[in-house]
Order: sequence, then structure tokens, then C-alpha cells
Amino acid sequence: MQHNLYGLDIDERAGQLAYFALMMKARGYNRRFFRQENIPQPMVYAANGDAELSEFGSLVKVDELGDKPQPPDELTVANVGAELKYERSLLGWQYRSLLAQKYDVVVTNPPYMNPAPKQADWVKKNYPNSKSDLCVVFIERNFDLLNQNGLLSMITMHSWMFLSSYEKFCESLIASKDIIKMAHLGARAFEEIGGEVVQTTAFVLRTSNLEDYIGSYSRLVDVTGQQAKEHLFIEGSHIYDVKKLSFKQIPESITAYWLSESMLNTFEKGNVLNSIFRTISGSSTGDNSKFLKSWFEVSKDKIGFNLTSSYNGLIYKWIPCIKGGGFRRWYGNLEHIINWENDGVDLKAFATMKNSGKHWLRFLKSLDCFYKEGVTWSKITSGVFSARFLPEGFILESAANAIMTTNSDTFSMLAFANTHIAQKTLGVFNPTINIQSGNVANLPVLDLGNNASIVNNLAKECVEICKSDWDSFETSWDFQCHPLIPTMEEQNE
Repeated sequence: MQHNLYGLDIDERAGQLAYFALMMKARGYNRRFFRQENIPQPMVYAANGDAELSEFGSLVKVDELGDKPQPPDELTVANVGAELKYERSLLGWQYRSLLAQKYDVVVTNPPYMNPAPKQADWVKKNYPNSKSDLCVVFIERNFDLLNQNGLLSMITMHSWMFLSSYEKFCESLIASKDIIKMAHLGARAFEEIGGEVVQTTAFVLRTSNLEDYIGSYSRLVDVTGQQAKEHLFIEGSHIYDVKKLSFKQIPESITAYWLSESMLNTFEKGNVLNSIFRTISGSSTGDNSKFLKSWFEVSKDKIGFNLTSSYNGLIYKWIPCIKGGGFRRWYGNLEHIINWENDGVDLKAFATMKNSGKHWLRFLKSLDCFYKEGVTWSKITSGVFSARFLPEGFILESAANAIMTTNSDTFSMLAFANTHIAQKTLGVFNPTINIQSGNVANLPVLDLGNNASIVNNLAKECVEICKSDWDSFETSWDFQCHPLIPTMEEQNE
């Protein structure tokens, strides 16, 4: 208990409870434990008044420990304050002494949260690769506490495995550590925590670097409930044995352990989409009720339909606008218009005013891509990813993103975006319901070669079929007649 177990906590009461639990556990093993002349004391400490430790706890790095505080020479009424100061400084020194050591094993369940505002600068300075979430900061910190070939066991949010903000952290992890075992739990891993917000992964890492090391990964994200996940883990099913070097093939070093060999090869053989085409996000109006309307709320002669990229924005007040929408592939969700009178002068002024005088260019995005043809998708999708044809003459709002293609490649990229391969690969870059432009930008694109014209023609046919379906209802501005009502020609026949 004195030479193998060490514990630190930022909260004094938690430290006391840990101390008590260890003493009771020792008593459970040895009934004479409290009758000894020198009762072993657990090495468990809390921050206990030290300003830096109380704020940052075991994230504090101790390069030089300094001398151990000494008690006052003589305890009198006059120096009671000195005695209290000594006790606090001793506890702080003991806490720091554990941070100055190296260990064979570190085990912890860190906090899942962004650094508080007063912590942000300190965390950014000391942990630049993992600064976005404290649970990832603790992974990086705990490596420093380990001996060579030491083991780190934690349970954290799984965000560091996927988000681009942790790219440097993941690169460092792959380059210098080995992932021994992982249980990717996902959502609903604990009965005490409901909902989909907390998605976790538990793992054991080792401070070694074996290039051909094969780690074992349990994928438990597709089952619900603590008992079901536990059963599958113990049973040993849903296991993937993967070389850590495989992750280097994936952009941003994402830990996509479940990908097949053929999927991994697409990253090696293909070109990353953003090396061929530009992906963009739409512009936020800051007040959709003020600047957006449904197309049927405005007289049709005030709307600039079917504009080309050469349009200068001076004729019509309202311009067709893409604003996300529900699941629909190939064509559709063309329902809104945006106030872009005189090249958007009102919206630009509003954006500047709303953001404390900062120039509107910082908030209205991708203006050079207005009115151009491309491939679009809704940023928020609760199910399967769906891409649609973006005709010329549209402006993108923030709920929509797009691939800005050349006209000859639009339909082949649309076809690719609607494949099962693209859907599965997007799950690698972003397992959430928000598909960002950066996620699509990382998709690997293979050369179609002689099949390009076949794919283009099939995609055009799909667009025509879906356009006909979209235009068969009154919600389309190209609506002519409901499909269940006979046309005049059919009636005459």
C-alpha cells in the first residue's frame, strides 16, 4: 500500500474517501492491520490549498521538486499560523513528489469537459496538441508519468479518435506509443448515463514503439446497454486486430480500426477530394427570419431563378438559396430564397453590426462560389448521407455545404458522394450527425478511367428522375401538374 499504490485528486473530500477506502480494504485482508505499531499510510493526496494544484491538479508538470518543507522549530501560541502553513506546504510537496515520479501503470477516469475560460490559456500553452478537451489532455499528461514500457489505462470520450483538431495528438500517439487493447464503447455504455451525448472508449496504451505491433480493438458501438456491451467484450466477438501503421494511411491519422484492407487501399491509391475540388460551407445570415423566406412567400417576378455565375446581383431582390433539408438524393430541397438585393448590402451590414463592427467577410463565407454548379448536402443528417445536384444560380446558407466541381465532373462526383463507400468512409471522419465540409474534403477519390462517361450518364438519369419527382408537388417552383391528376392532353384522349 505504501510502495505500489499512489493516488492524486484535485478535491480534498475525494482524497479523504480514497484514503478511507484503502484503509478499509487493508483491514479486510488483515484483521490485525490497525493493531500494528507503525500503521502503513496510503500515499493518497489532494491539492489541499495549493493554488496551482487546486486549479490544474495532476496536469501540473514537476521538473524540480525542491526541498521537503520542515516543521517549525518550536510550536507556540505565537506561531500557530506557521504550523498551519507548514502542513499545507507539506501536503503540496507530497502531491508534487508523486508527480515527479515515474510509474509502471497509470489508471484514471478523467473529466470530460472543455477547459474553463480561466484554464484555457494555461492548457493551450502546456498541452497544445490536446487542448480542446481535458480528457485528451490527461492522456497526453499521463504519458509523462510512465516508465519505458509502462501501461496507461483510461476511459475517455472517443472524440480524439476522429476529430481533426486532434490530428497532431494522434500522429504523436501512433509514432511513439502502442495501443494494446481498446474497447470502443460508444453511447449508452453506462446505465447511469442516458442519451447519446457521452460516447466513450476504454483502452490500454504502452510507452513503446513497435512498428509492426498489432493491437486488439473491440467494436461495441452498435449494441445498446451496459450488459450487452459487457457480454460481447467478454465473449470476444466484434474484434479487429490491426497494425497501428494502418492509421497513417488515413488522413488526419484517424483511428479507424474497423476498415477493411480494400478500404485502406483506397486512401493509398486515390486522391484526397480536396486536392481536386474545393469543399465549402454556406454563409450564416444571423437572422433567418429576416433574410430567408420560402419561395412561395414572394412574387415570382422578384426572384432571380436560373441565374448564371455571371450574374451581378443587381436585378432581383431575392435569390434561390440552398438551406439543407431532410434526406433526399440526387435532386431537391430547393425551397428557400435569400435577400441578396444590391449584392447583399443589407445582409453584409447586418453581419457587421451583429458582430460588434467586425467586417462581414469574416462571417459570410464562399462568396466567390455563389451561383456556381456543384454537389450539395445538408450539414445535419440524422441518417444516411445524401448528396444532391446544385444547379447554377444558388446561394448557400449555413445549413448546407457543397463540393465546387468543374461542370464536366459534377455528375461523377455526385454519383460518388451517394455511394455506400462514401457513406462508410464519412463515418470514419465524423461519426456524429454533423457532416462538415472538411469531412467530405478527406474522401479518397479514384480515377474512373474509361468508366467516367458511363457513371456521368447514370448520374444524370438519376437527377432527371428525382427532379421529375420533386417537380410533381406544389412545393416545387417548377410544378406543373400533380401526377394523380390527368393532364389536359390525357383528358382529351
